[in-house]
Amino acid sequence: MAIVAGTLSNLTVNINPDPGDAPDAYTFTVMRNGAEETAQQCTITAPAQSCADATGSVVFGNGDDISVRSVEANTAADVQVSWSAQYTLP
Repeated sequence: MAIVAGTLSNLTVNINPDPGDAPDAYTFTVMRNGAEETAQQCTITAPAQSCADATGSVVFGNGDDISVRSVEANTAADVQVSWSAQYTLP
């Protein structure tokens, strides 16, 4: 989705069900215009069902695209994903 300029922080991700058995996991990373922004990412490792990153932030400009990428580790189960973040305007 294209957005107005601002700063994204406090990424939180929830999944259902859990990824399976450790070390099955998913890593979620905020993407800006298709580029990975590792300042906002977190990993859910079985048996957990959520993660959060309250330490970093990503600055977006007018018209930038925002998305969240997930990367599966090992043979993690298929899951439903929801995510949220704080978005602050300048």
